[in-house]
Amino acid sequence: MLWSFIKAHLNSIILVFLSACKQVRFVHEAFKKLQPGIPLKCLHGRMKQVKRMFILQQFVEQRSVLFSTDVSSRGLDFNKGVDWVVQETS
Repeated sequence: MLWSFIKAHLNSIILVFLSACKQVRFVHEAFKKLQPGIPLKCLHGRMKQVKRMFILQQFVEQRSVLFSTDVSSRGLDFNKGVDWVVQETS
């Protein structure tokens, strides 16, 4: 279902919240192999702060999908805005 949603919104900025770092890494790698036609990024608390800031900058500068734990929900402001926010529960 998430894959279909992303494929239907290729011209959008999409933020997908997942529950764990391992889940973020798994979904990011799996979707990268499927090549959806939109840049895919991942962000989680086990990354160094510098890398997280770099990924966030890339995310807001281009139409892309960001798979993240709740680390990106705390006090971040996306200047361009996010078109879709998805909370994936499983």
